Amino acid sequence: MRLLVVLLLLANALLLAFNLGALDPLLGKVAGAHEPERLARQVNPQWLAVLPPAAASAAMAAAAVALAASAAAADLACVVAGPFAGPDADLAERQFAGLALPPDAGRLERSARGGSYLLYMGRYPDEAALQRKLEELKRLRVDAEPLRGSAELQPGLALGRAQTLADANATLAELHQHGVRTARVLTLRAQTPLLVLRLPAADASLRQRLGKLAWPSGLSFAPCDATTAAPAEAGSASSPR
Repeated sequence: MRLLVVLLLLANALLLAFNLGALDPLLGKVAGAHEPERLARQVNPQWLAVLPPAAASAAMAAAAVALAASAAAADLACVVAGPFAGPDADLAERQFAGLALPPDAGRLERSARGGSYLLYMGRYPDEAALQRKLEELKRLRVDAEPLRGSAELQPGLALGRAQTLADANATLAELHQHGVRTARVLTLRAQTPLLVLRLPAADASLRQRLGKLAWPSGLSFAPCDATTAAPAEAGSASSPR
C-alpha cells in the first residue's frame, strides 16, 4: 500500500513537471511551447475577431462576392482584329457597331499605310533642257536628280519623295520659298486608310462570341500582345532617288 502511494505521488510530480515544461529539454520540445510564451509569440492578434453568427455570415457572403469579382477580372483579356483596309474597313466597322457593346468597351483605331509621292519637275523636251534646269536648281541650292525608271515622266527631275501627301505638300512649299515654281506633287501610290478593332478588356463570353463571327479579309480577334497593330501614318519627305 505504501508503495502504491509513493508511485501515485511520483506520477503526479512527473505530470506537473510535464505541464510546466520542466521536461521539455529531455523530450526534445522547443522551449517556450507553453503559456505565457506562446501568447507572447502571437503575430498581429488584433487582426482576429470573434464575430456573432449574423456578422460572420455577412462577412462570408462579402468574401464570396469579392472572390467572384476577382475571378471575373482575371478572366478579362485584351483582343484586337485588323488592320482592315478599303471596303473591308467599312464592313468591319459596321459589324463592330452591331455588337452593341457597352460604352468604352471597344474602340476603333484609325491609321494609314504609307503611300508614295514624288516631287517632280518636267517633262522636258530633251536631255539638254533637263541639264539646263538641273544647273539652275544647283544655283538655287536645291537637290535634284534625273528621274529614272519611268518612261512617261522622262526626261524629268525628282526633287524628293514622301510617304504622305501632307509631307509632300510641305516640301513643295519649301521649294517655292527657294524660288522653284514649276515643281509639283505626283501620286505614285496613294495612302491606304487602315482600321483596327480593339477591346481592352473582353471577358470569356465576349471572346467566344467574337470568335463565332466571320470578319472581313479572313481576319479574326487575337490577343493584343500577339497581333501587330496597324502601322501609324508616318513618313517624311526624303531626298530624291
